[in-house]
Amino acid sequence: MKDYKRKIPWGVIIITAGFLVFLLLLYILTGHGRTDIEDTARRLADGYIKEYPVSPPEGLTMENALAVQMEFIHKIGRVYGQAVGYKVGLTNPVVQARFGVDEPVMGFLLERMLRPSPATVPYGFGTRLMLEGDLIVEIKDESVNTAGTPREVLKGISRVIPFVELPDLVYKEGTKVDAPLVVAINVGARLGILGEPIEVEPTDEWLERLSSFRVVLYDEDHTQLAEGSGSDVMGHPLNVIIWLSSHLKRQGRKLKRGDMVSVGSITPPVEVKRGRVRAVYRGLAEKGDVEVKITFD
Repeated sequence: MKDYKRKIPWGVIIITAGFLVFLLLLYILTGHGRTDIEDTARRLADGYIKEYPVSPPEGLTMENALAVQMEFIHKIGRVYGQAVGYKVGLTNPVVQARFGVDEPVMGFLLERMLRPSPATVPYGFGTRLMLEGDLIVEIKDESVNTAGTPREVLKGISRVIPFVELPDLVYKEGTKVDAPLVVAINVGARLGILGEPIEVEPTDEWLERLSSFRVVLYDEDHTQLAEGSGSDVMGHPLNVIIWLSSHLKRQGRKLKRGDMVSVGSITPPVEVKRGRVRAVYRGLAEKGDVEVKITFD
C-alpha cells in the first residue's frame, strides 16, 4: 500500500506566511510606538520636574496623548505624590472649538500639587505658569456616577472648595497647542491654592448658588484682573461631574468618596506677576465673601 504524503496547497502557505509577516510587523510597530510614548513622556516629565520649557512632540494623536499622560503622571508622581482627584479642562465650548474638540479633557490632581491659602509661591516657579479662578468639588459617595442632572449630582457631593489653579503650559513659547498636547502634560496641572471648604446641602438654594456665584481676581493694588461665574463652566459646574463620571466609565473607572474634582476655569487665565493676588468668591458661602490669597515672591 502506497504511503501518500498530505500536500499543503500553495495558497494556504502564502496566506499563512503573509499573516506571520503581518504579526511580525505589528509587533515591531507596537514596540516602536511604545518606545516613542515612553521617550515622549520622559522628555516632558524631565522638563516639568526641572522647570524648563520643552519642544512639543510632533503628530501626537489623542490616543497616544492619553498613553503619554499616564507615563507622564507616573514619572512626576515621584515628586508630586499620588493622585487625589481629577482636573477637567476645556470646559468652555469656545475654547473647545479653538482646540478642535467637542468635549472636555481630563487630567489628575496629585497630592503635592495642592497648598492651603494663604500661600507664597516663588516667582518664576514652573515653566509657563498662569493663574485662574477655579472650584473643587469633593465627592461624598458613588451615587454621582449614575447622576444625570446637576440636582442628582448635588446629592452625592459633600463640599466645595474655592480653588485658584496655577496651570503650567510646559511647552516652549510659540507652540501651537492642540488638545492632544494639553492632554499629554496632564492638562497642565502644576499647582493649586485651596480656600476653606464649604459644606453643601442638596437644596434648590445650593443648586442656584453654584450656578450664580462669582469669582473676581484682584492684584495687590485692588485692580480687577479677571472675573467669571459658576455658570461659565458647562452651564453649571456640576455638569462637569456628569461628564467626568461618563468619561471614567469608558475607562473602567469611577468616582469615589473623597475624590477632589477641579471643575475648570471659571475666570479667564491671568499672567503671573510678582506681588499679591486675591481671588474673591462672592455668593458661594452663606457667611459672605471668601478669599484665596497668593503671594508671588
